[in-house]
Amino acid sequence: MGLQITNFTTLASPRSARDEGIAGPINIGFNFPFFSGAQAPGVFSQLYVSPNGFVAFSPFTGNTATNLLLPNAQAPANLIAFFWRDLDLSTAGQIYALTDPINGTFTLQFQNAPFRLNPSSTVTCQLILKTTGEILLQYQSMSVSNTCTVGVQNAARNQGLTVAFDQNYLQGNFAVRLTPVSWLGIAANALLVPRYTNDTVNLSFNPAGLAPGPYTANLLVQTADPALPSLALPATLNIVNAPYPPALTNLNWTLAGGHLTVTFQRTHPAPQGITYLFDVTTNLLTGPWQSGPGFITQSTNDNRDGTETVTLIDSAAVPSLAAHYLRIRISEP
Repeated sequence: MGLQITNFTTLASPRSARDEGIAGPINIGFNFPFFSGAQAPGVFSQLYVSPNGFVAFSPFTGNTATNLLLPNAQAPANLIAFFWRDLDLSTAGQIYALTDPINGTFTLQFQNAPFRLNPSSTVTCQLILKTTGEILLQYQSMSVSNTCTVGVQNAARNQGLTVAFDQNYLQGNFAVRLTPVSWLGIAANALLVPRYTNDTVNLSFNPAGLAPGPYTANLLVQTADPALPSLALPATLNIVNAPYPPALTNLNWTLAGGHLTVTFQRTHPAPQGITYLFDVTTNLLTGPWQSGPGFITQSTNDNRDGTETVTLIDSAAVPSLAAHYLRIRISEP
């Protein structure tokens, strides 16, 4: 597998690096979503670089020479580790950064970065961030690969992903791609439109799993117009927390004809997306729980005031049993 590892010496100014420390903040060139679904506060326009092979979107202090398994409370917050180990660029090796607004990428390159305990061993690799939240890790060469951490973790340091930790995983001409679930989708025909023609590109919005709030992104369009080589089209998705009506009200029970009878009210018609399950058992600890017409009789009456009354009757007569239990289970999305 051949990877294009570019020497950015003539394209970007190399950042100073040492054995320990921090470089930054460095402008990414766009808002990068990280553990957020593109929702603030997890959207970052700057990052900080450690010479030990990782970046963080928050400033960090302390000795970071020892790589850790992620997530980890002892590791920096908002962390992307692409080759975290004890490196030393104080006398050799370079770090380069490049922002590409047309392609919507930010690239950080470690070029021949020496290992501190063995300066003759080096690594050349790239971290590429994309406006979509995608993280691409590219590795051209390395002398040793089984003493580093590759992974990510969030601001609270309680969620993360370890791709590799002190194991034989990385190798030369190798890449790792971390792709978040996107709320914004672009149709497959969003490629090249010939000059003097037009085409329709369909977008799709997927709110599944997103917390309430605004989500924003930019669609980058590259043109052949020298006066306008690129165009950013904003896209916004607003998730509104629509409250569900109460699952039930006025819950009551009584004995009628020797049978346990339970009644409750809910909105009429029954709330969409809410599931009601009714079952009975004679043993609360071991069950089995049984449901259906042979065990529970269910009826519904429209109260004509926007509510309905649900009546549940246990089919087993109470006096004939040492113990009997009726359960109502309600599940909401």
